[in-house]
Amino acid sequence: MIGKVAADQRYNMAVNEVVLYLEGIGKAAAEQRLKTATEQVLKSLEEVLKKVKGHQSSKKVSQQTEESLKKMMDILCKLDKA
Repeated sequence: MIGKVAADQRYNMAVNEVVLYLEGIGKAAAEQRLKTATEQVLKSLEEVLKKVKGHQSSKKVSQQTEESLKKMMDILCKLDKA
């Protein structure tokens, strides 16, 4: 659960960086902060995925969580490339 909270916080940071970028506050600085935040989110999500894969008590919940996290990673990768 701690990994999920950290991932959520880092995801929120990434979203906030997108808002800053769109508002025109220091394009280069916002891009760097967005990249850093995205990298942190991806790292955190990878850690959560490893924990989810290792947890076998609720296979269905683990699969749903893993799918959701993979979708988030895909979105963040697209943001990072934009």
